[in-house]
Amino acid sequence: ENCVQFLSDHVQEMKTSQESLLRSRLSQLCVVMETGVSPATAEGPENLEDAPLLPGNSCPNERPLMQTELHQLVPEAEPEEMARQLLAVFGGYYIRLLVTSQLPQAMGTRHTNSPRIPCPCQLIEAYILGTGCCPFLAR
Repeated sequence: ENCVQFLSDHVQEMKTSQESLLRSRLSQLCVVMETGVSPATAEGPENLEDAPLLPGNSCPNERPLMQTELHQLVPEAEPEEMARQLLAVFGGYYIRLLVTSQLPQAMGTRHTNSPRIPCPCQLIEAYILGTGCCPFLAR
């Protein structure tokens, strides 16, 4: 709960004074989803109930139509909701870095008992929302 409060305050501060940086950082946190689209249903959703569930094999060499959608992992919302979403998205990643001893060393921590292991909110503040680049996010 301490991390939620800290990140909520940090997001609110960024919305006030660094909105373009916040938008830039959050726009990079997305998932690309590709789904196949049947040519028969590409025109519109009117007859989706009549459309076949599996594609037919009328032209086996023809490439299927693909629809690409971009989904934001942390959509624009109230700061507390955005803080919770950031912790949900990066919580598993934080644990993986922790158990593999790949977390960056911290000089003092906010909400952990170890003086050298950063808190999840510190990691998110410094490497996700901050101006620095996070080399381990590229893995």
